[in-house]
Amino acid sequence: ADRGEFAAIVYHITQDQVYLDKWWDKLGFLDDRGANNIREWTIDLGPMYAMVRDGLSSAQRSLWINKANALIDYIYISTHPLWDSDQTTGEALGVLLILEATKNDNPRYAELRGHPKLAKLLNEVKEWCEGHARDGMWIESSEYNLGTPQFLVMGAAQLQLPWLNTYVAQLAEYVLWDVTPDLKHPVMWGDSQNGDNLRLDRRMALLWLLTAVPGVVGARV
Repeated sequence: ADRGEFAAIVYHITQDQVYLDKWWDKLGFLDDRGANNIREWTIDLGPMYAMVRDGLSSAQRSLWINKANALIDYIYISTHPLWDSDQTTGEALGVLLILEATKNDNPRYAELRGHPKLAKLLNEVKEWCEGHARDGMWIESSEYNLGTPQFLVMGAAQLQLPWLNTYVAQLAEYVLWDVTPDLKHPVMWGDSQNGDNLRLDRRMALLWLLTAVPGVVGARV
């Protein structure tokens, strides 16, 4: 489901108020506490806010930030297992992207940025990157195997995390190889609940993959 990504991107390009209103109509998604929603979509929230921020009124900014902060508070008290790399990565990088996007507007920025749970999540993500770069990745399917690497590419494209930037080219290359080895024909394999889902239909993920690592994409084209 679209959480406002399309409207945010179009507004960012056109500055058409119609699309800003469409994006604002999706505000309710910030109240969704389902684990799947948090895992898959929190990472899109910060970039969307940054795209539309200048078009929002001060009251709208405050309301959006309060809701986003409440979501972060919920993530900090959640007890999901850290070995779930999609959930951990989606939460850690999603929180960071929200905080960086709202840094100049968010009265709780320092408190939430310095929270020990965020440091714990980020350390787990760092260990995941180091371990898989060294030992390789367990093969599951063309859908599931894209989850964590896709989140990491999105985060590396927008955050200044030296340990993550070390792996961004390798991660982007992996995502492209996994979806379409020749950049012409998509492939699907393995244990997949949705056989026609290549995961590159995620607008934010595709946007950052194509714009943040042009050397990798260009070399493949």
